[in-house]
Amino acid sequence: MKFVSQTILLTTLLIIVSGKLSAQISKTDSLKYAISIADEDTVKVELYREMAKHLTYNSSDEAIEYYRKSHDLATDLKDITGIVNASVGLSQIYSMNGEYKQSLAILDDATSLSEGNSSLLALCHSNIAVDYYNLGYEKLFVDHIQIARKYNEEANDSVALSYNFNNIGSYYLEVNKNDSAVIYLNKALTYLDGKTDKLYGYIYDGLGTAEKNQKNYSKALFHYKRAKAFFEEEPSEYEVIKQLHMIAEVEYESGRISSAFSSAKEALQRSEKLGNYKLLKESSALLSSLCEQNGYYSRALLYARKERAYIDTLESKNNNELIDALGTKHALELNKRNLQISEDMNNQLWKQQQFLIGFSVLIVLLLCMVAIGFYKKNKEHNVNRNLLIELDKLNDSMRKILGIIGHDLRDSIGNLKNFTQLMHHKLLDNESIDGLLKKFVPMVNSTHNLLENLLLWSQNNTQGFEPTCQDTNSFSLISDAISHVSHLANTKHICIIKKVDNINFCGDRNMLLTILRNLLSNSIKFSEQDSIIKISCALKADKIKFSVSDNGVGMSKSQINSILSNDNHNSTAGTSGEMGSGLGLYFCSTLIEKHRGTLKIKSKKGEGSTFSFEIPYKRKATELR
Repeated sequence: MKFVSQTILLTTLLIIVSGKLSAQISKTDSLKYAISIADEDTVKVELYREMAKHLTYNSSDEAIEYYRKSHDLATDLKDITGIVNASVGLSQIYSMNGEYKQSLAILDDATSLSEGNSSLLALCHSNIAVDYYNLGYEKLFVDHIQIARKYNEEANDSVALSYNFNNIGSYYLEVNKNDSAVIYLNKALTYLDGKTDKLYGYIYDGLGTAEKNQKNYSKALFHYKRAKAFFEEEPSEYEVIKQLHMIAEVEYESGRISSAFSSAKEALQRSEKLGNYKLLKESSALLSSLCEQNGYYSRALLYARKERAYIDTLESKNNNELIDALGTKHALELNKRNLQISEDMNNQLWKQQQFLIGFSVLIVLLLCMVAIGFYKKNKEHNVNRNLLIELDKLNDSMRKILGIIGHDLRDSIGNLKNFTQLMHHKLLDNESIDGLLKKFVPMVNSTHNLLENLLLWSQNNTQGFEPTCQDTNSFSLISDAISHVSHLANTKHICIIKKVDNINFCGDRNMLLTILRNLLSNSIKFSEQDSIIKISCALKADKIKFSVSDNGVGMSKSQINSILSNDNHNSTAGTSGEMGSGLGLYFCSTLIEKHRGTLKIKSKKGEGSTFSFEIPYKRKATELR
């Protein structure tokens, strides 16, 4: 299968390079088809990168997308070569768009990954050198050229050496040392030695510029036309148009006016077909200049207006297709590899740039110190803010826990208080004291157990007040809830009837006990003497339904809505004058919501109330073993 996939890749690339696609199938379509049928990720890494290279001049956004696909897939495969090649491709597009610092950041990561691989290191440092040159840091440009040269020598790659010499020659062109430029550009040709490479076009472009600078127009025209021929074979329409511009300029300067107009018009027509606004602007500017110099002022004005329109279009669209001439000449497919640079250039550049680099380093260090200080302050602020948030959560949990403890103990402690005051003031005889003691001993035991449970629960709920999953039995749960409020029921001679299915489930026992205890206390509070309260528990499909019903005073619809919306926490006196905190049903509703349930109330004034809720049924862990 791997052999078949590699065959698909090689066949597709050979078809594209040799130009044998049918008229109906473009290179883009053929690459998309190859990607769709490739079943090996290693093949897709190369196809994504080939698609990105193809789209670079026509759609930089799409090219970036395909380079990233290649990079991500290579990362998944741990393919270092694939990652570095995709990263270099990305950096080249950012560099073409003038985003040199972004390009350098990508290349820095790629260099770290390339450790131990001479070819990849040479490729990275070559690209870094060109970015520094475009930024104006010529000393850093020289340093990285020398590093790339060392790695290229280790790799023994003649094509890389050719790229290196071409870049050196291009540098000499920029500093107006045309003789030196011609020497190095011719060296670049010897290292290619018949190999198929787009570099031929860039070398002849450089030779043409060197001859043009020395007013050797016939030689310049010869070299520019050769460059154009190589770019047409590639094909690279963008570079073809750039050569037409140069040809038109040389033809005009050598007195071949008619030919100059013809080349300039061809450049404009091809620019319109390509749809590249930068080239359209340059072609219009060239024709405007030629017309003006030859006295065709109306036509010059027409082309000048076209130039202005293309400039406006570039500004409005923030077009990413801009590739300036310097970047194109020095990037050379963005810097495959370089070799040696002359020592003469080295010494003078160092002297001129030493002070500037030192000052720049100082500024960068100061900025780094400021950035580090700001980062530390920001980090401390974030830590303190997170601590305050956690503290607010903790305080909120503690307030809820204290509210529950206070609410559940209020009645028991109140009764004990009344009893001790009666005894203190000697308002009870011995027979009354004995009778009350028989009632209060169970109440005290129940209150003590309740307090222990609440305190134990509070220790486990200081970090979020969230329910925990515990093995729980419905019968035991409801029996304990009734036990905790039985002394209150006995005081009013109220009978609590339970109807409970024996269900084993997983839930927060303490939270559920608190809910049921408060619902029972609320029903006792608002029930008359000698009445009945019913509590039930039943399993319905995937829900457990709990219900507490009484025949008490009941509630109006507005009172029910107030409780359910948590708008009113005011206490209402019970049928025997009992007082409360007004928080019982509020806490019940809150804890039920924690269990993913909802408190429901059915009630009418004078006809009693029914409080119910359902929680999801989760089986006990012991039953799942």
